[in-house]
Amino acid sequence: MSAPPGIADNARMELFTYPFETNRKVRAWHWHIMPGLALAALFLALVVAPASADSGAPDWQVRTIDARHAIAPSVQTISISNPDGDIRIRRGTADAIVIHAVAQGTAAVSAGQWSIRASRQRWQLRVPGARRVALGLSTRVDLVVLVPTGVMLDLRSRQGQIDVRKQDALIRTQNNEGKTIVTSTVALDLRSRDGPIVAALLGNRLARASRLQSRTGAIDLAISASARFALTVRACGGIAGLTPKGAQRSRCPTVQDAPADAPEFRVTTRGRFSLSRIPATN
Repeated sequence: MSAPPGIADNARMELFTYPFETNRKVRAWHWHIMPGLALAALFLALVVAPASADSGAPDWQVRTIDARHAIAPSVQTISISNPDGDIRIRRGTADAIVIHAVAQGTAAVSAGQWSIRASRQRWQLRVPGARRVALGLSTRVDLVVLVPTGVMLDLRSRQGQIDVRKQDALIRTQNNEGKTIVTSTVALDLRSRDGPIVAALLGNRLARASRLQSRTGAIDLAISASARFALTVRACGGIAGLTPKGAQRSRCPTVQDAPADAPEFRVTTRGRFSLSRIPATN
């Protein structure tokens, strides 16, 4: 039995019109999608291609570099600047500075392009700051440096970690966002913008005035139980280990613990501060 003429005609009409409807949909999809594909292609041409051309899809390397530099007995200060990498200081021998570096970057950067200057009283190491290369990668150099004890240290970074362990000398640091961890038996001058400071003084008496200062970073200080110094703390994020005296209701209370004839020790931060005592060891 054949279908009624109207239904058959409608079916034939659908068979003939369906491809044309589909083509219209495809054309509509084409005009909506193609601009996005064109923009993506333009982005790849302008960004990825030049980056690959300039750096040759850079030969990214991670290398270890070891170096040894003789140091004159007259040197009084060791200065190290590594803006975007770590600086770790450990005890070494009296006659040399030993550098263990991990460099990440292109072949040129990994070769260790830093400058060293030495004078009669000062030894200086400067590492260039990180720079962006293709595909969002950033060059970086991390340092472990073995230094003679008893020589003042002047260490600077922007966002790397500064880590100094058991040095018998004044230690000065300047950091922005990186963490600062320092242990000394003499004196400290540690400054940070937003990075935290963790400091320990192992001596019973400071050899000179000390200072810990941060804009917003937390400061944790540990001292020997028998140490004597005139401590003044101003912290806005809370004070632990000391009882505030005077203006208890102040948003940034100041605490003073100042025995007579003791070296001055000042702490300032908008973050929190905590003090702990290290028991004396036999």
